[in-house]
Amino acid sequence: MVITLFLCPPPLYKKPIDKGERVEVYKFEEKQTDVNIALHMYRDAIHEACTQQVLVSNDSDLELSLKLINEDKPKIDLGLIIPREKPPTSGKFRPPNKRLSQYVNWTRNYILDQECQDSQLNDKVATRKKNIIKPSYW
Repeated sequence: MVITLFLCPPPLYKKPIDKGERVEVYKFEEKQTDVNIALHMYRDAIHEACTQQVLVSNDSDLELSLKLINEDKPKIDLGLIIPREKPPTSGKFRPPNKRLSQYVNWTRNYILDQECQDSQLNDKVATRKKNIIKPSYW
């Protein structure tokens, strides 16, 4: 399983808004990641290539794939992990996406930082050509 996390800095908010501060966008790109995940999950289920699937997402675009797998291959154990920090034990926190969790057998509402670190590749990965070095800011 490959888990990719994209962490972006928060947008800058200024009061009053500076309408002169703009950036040029040269290309809009839709990577279709959710479509690829959905199709691969469904295909693996139909071909009975697995007995359990775990989705690490909170993207409701993946709802239909979970629903169809649940209907067409109900014996596959579906799990959902919400990629966010562990919620506090008291106080308010955002609940998991019910649109996704209604179709899975179990849900985990967080990922620990240490678990993310433990799942990364080594700092240096050998290849047939040049070694791949993990950037220091990861």
